[in-house]
Amino acid sequence: MRFVSIRNSTEIFFQMTLIQIYDKEVTSEFKSFLDQIKPNVEAYAVAKGKAQFERMMIIGKIKEYQKLFPQRSAEHRTLANAMKSEGWSKDVISDNVSAYNFYHQEYDEGDWFNSRPQYLDQASVTHLAILGRDKTALLRSKVDEYFTKHGEIPSASALRGYQAGFFTDEFKPLSSLRTKPQIEEQTSQASAVDVEVVTEPSNTAEESLPPTQEQLVDQLITIVQAMNLDEIYGDQELKAKLEVVRDPLMTLAHIAIPSPPRPTYV
Repeated sequence: MRFVSIRNSTEIFFQMTLIQIYDKEVTSEFKSFLDQIKPNVEAYAVAKGKAQFERMMIIGKIKEYQKLFPQRSAEHRTLANAMKSEGWSKDVISDNVSAYNFYHQEYDEGDWFNSRPQYLDQASVTHLAILGRDKTALLRSKVDEYFTKHGEIPSASALRGYQAGFFTDEFKPLSSLRTKPQIEEQTSQASAVDVEVVTEPSNTAEESLPPTQEQLVDQLITIVQAMNLDEIYGDQELKAKLEVVRDPLMTLAHIAIPSPPRPTYV
């Protein structure tokens, strides 16, 4: 049975959890099946993006109407209940309002027709929400530079990583850059000494050292900052995976809450 890699030919799945399949070596029969459903997945990806855009427009226009007529509380409750019945949480509504405000500002207000950012046509609702909350406009300029150079917008997780200080101006993880000098140093050391050929794997103390708790916490912070919580909230499969570690996550959340200062008695 022949195994083949199909990662390079399936970039259309980049927004879906099916990407995990394409990171693996699969049988030719399985590849043939995935090729069969590719048109359906492509159509789904397009429809999903359009649905998310239309949801943003609905939520944004509802918020505009509520702001325009603040005294119509009964109508506000009707609209709020309608959004709740659609399963739109407060966080989802907040993100979509930020995305809508940014989109509306960039397209409609002022003389933006010739100077509007070119990346807006590629930006997802998540992109728009992140950019809309960027008060300094520094992120917007970096995204614009990246798009001019590469012809595409960075991923939403890369934008979050840049805001958190874990990604460079080129939206690359700083951790990947820090490992390069170590690799180069190890390579130079290996070339400067005689290489000993062994028939059994070595088991030195240095090789078996586990990562420290500080290293693990740093990795956790990087991962959390890069996660799209809005997307995870709406994905039942991802939420089910998190249930396995629900108790440790709740414990970590409790630990992260600053302890109140103890009173000092004289």
